[in-house]
Amino acid sequence: MKHFPRSGPDCAFCNEKMRDAHEILQNGFRLIKAHFQDCHVSWAFRNEEQQNDVYASGKSRAKWPTSPHNKKPSRAMDLFQIRESDGVAQWRKEYFEQIADLLKAAGQPIFWGGRWSGFSDPPHFQIALDQE
Repeated sequence: MKHFPRSGPDCAFCNEKMRDAHEILQNGFRLIKAHFQDCHVSWAFRNEEQQNDVYASGKSRAKWPTSPHNKKPSRAMDLFQIRESDGVAQWRKEYFEQIADLLKAAGQPIFWGGRWSGFSDPPHFQIALDQE
């Protein structure tokens, strides 16, 4: 399934991914899409096979079922940007930092993985621990 349209407030693929996300993340993503229409969801919920695959590839430090992606509803989402000029996906830290700043300014209880020390994960956003 592809992300169409490339930008805009609505993306069927993102909507499908976010169905399994916690309401806090759904609200946060709606806010993000209102300001960053080129933002899309790569992951919300990950099943056991998917989590084990991202762990084996080194893209996650968590094994099944310890990731916030492994709960239903999901407590985490991973995002990416689609460059409008050519449709290429991008994962620029500066882009995600702008999103994190937007969420913080709006009082959204969502933590940005780019703020972690040691293992920075800029595309990752999760419900703040005190909200679970």
